[in-house]
Amino acid sequence: MKSVLFVIGSLQSGGAERVAARLCSHWSNSGYEITLATGVSKDSDFYDLDRKVERKSLGFNYNVSGLINKLSEQFTRFLKLNQCLSLAIMMW
Repeated sequence: MKSVLFVIGSLQSGGAERVAARLCSHWSNSGYEITLATGVSKDSDFYDLDRKVERKSLGFNYNVSGLINKLSEQFTRFLKLNQCLSLAIMMW
């Protein structure tokens, strides 16, 4: 089975978010193994996903202030995305 990892900032109401939700649901019904990762928790999702889509939250903090805190958050995001990609590659 083919696997797809889809990464987007959130699934809050918006055009790109709607397209991501529809693509993931469509592909999951077409036989693909879909993982959708966002930077925020799924509690803030506006769009529904097919139950076969695996939903992951990377837990980014978008409310940081100060240069050092912002740099630290960017580094943390990089590590979380790297880990997510590494796990996806291991599954293939």
